[in-house]
Amino acid sequence: MKKKNLLFALSPFILGLSIMGSSTTEASSISEKEYEQKTEVQLSNIFNETSLSSLDLKGTNLTKSIAQLSDEEFDRFMYNVVKNNNESTDTLTKKLDEVGVEFAIKPKGNEGISINAVKSNDVTLTAYSSKRSGDSYYRISGMWDASIGEVYSATEDPVSIEWDPSAATYYGSAGDNNVSSVSDVGQKGQGIVMFTVVDDGQFDGYATVYVTKKSSSQLFYGIKYIHSYSTFNADVGGEAGINFERGGITGGFTFNIQQKTNVVTWQKWDDNTLYY
Repeated sequence: MKKKNLLFALSPFILGLSIMGSSTTEASSISEKEYEQKTEVQLSNIFNETSLSSLDLKGTNLTKSIAQLSDEEFDRFMYNVVKNNNESTDTLTKKLDEVGVEFAIKPKGNEGISINAVKSNDVTLTAYSSKRSGDSYYRISGMWDASIGEVYSATEDPVSIEWDPSAATYYGSAGDNNVSSVSDVGQKGQGIVMFTVVDDGQFDGYATVYVTKKSSSQLFYGIKYIHSYSTFNADVGGEAGINFERGGITGGFTFNIQQKTNVVTWQKWDDNTLYY
């Protein structure tokens, strides 16, 4: 849990580069300009615009700046790096390694089926892991990227980060502090933490669980997202009721929701393996 003075550390980059990168809809609770001015967002744009071959010129300063980010800022940095990255998975992994960040993600393909309102194939779900040099804990994260906003939202959407509890111990967790927030850590010993997503309108966001490894050499983890919407233009509101269940795909707990009248749901899952 680190603190920092990053504006000075980043000034050589900020003064010398035009920050172009894609804006993210996580900025919905603040102005887009305010969001883009966040140090970690500017840092992610600089990183994404820097080629692998150019990191030998900027890598040292980038590494120092990334190391000075707080946990919340680093989570946001990684979200924007993954969301706005236009390079191959292999290149991104190599670039992050050059600045002291272990990273793992799986290449994505087209998937999904057609359903009313925001469809499952309108949302890309991505599980990834990261660890900064010097941190004692690993981050297992999930992000969702919606191509359109929700009009007929029902209950707030539940999201879980799930992992094999025999391979890693819970250390902490965080949402993006905008559309997502931690809602339940009561089953963390069973390898699951719950988050709530406010899906009224645009609802891109992310969730992260920090874990420390046990004796195992690998950790299987994933993100589960259940989206709900109304079958007519009505205000259902509130949070979905959650049922925890044994036998999750990671070897720990998973969850399902209690269905409400006039509410339809679909769910998505993405998983990955972290090799220690």
